[in-house]
Amino acid sequence: SYAWPASLIPTKWGYYLVSGQLASSSYNTERTACGALTKVKAVPGVSAARLSTPVKVGSAVSGQLAATLPTTDGVAGTMRLYGPFSSTTVNCKATKLIGTGLVNTSGTGKYLSTPLTVTKPGYYVWRAALTEGAWNMARTGACGSKAAKFRVTR
Repeated sequence: SYAWPASLIPTKWGYYLVSGQLASSSYNTERTACGALTKVKAVPGVSAARLSTPVKVGSAVSGQLAATLPTTDGVAGTMRLYGPFSSTTVNCKATKLIGTGLVNTSGTGKYLSTPLTVTKPGYYVWRAALTEGAWNMARTGACGSKAAKFRVTR
């Protein structure tokens, strides 16, 4: 087995061709090998934000997904809404999931989710995620950012 030196670890997405050379010694003859073409995917940036606050019970709300993607290829995204909470201390546990808004992206930018209706007062939080694409890995954003929280009142 062989560990790659840090200077050879790819830092950008794309195709890489790995080859190697083994010097001759008393144990082996010199060999050169050309390896397989390897595809390296980008780790996308993804975050969530609320659109406005406060919001009234019964309102339809959309979240904003911010994506940093390597290409303009479309990648599906989701905005999961969690709540209600009694304070701004929130979490993204499945038991608090209200619903999932869908997002279609076409490269780096900000996109609105399909709306969800909030039926109870309290604090809510959005969490953004992107699916795997041709040139990016799947990624779920952080839970609980200040920009993603909002309050629903009667």
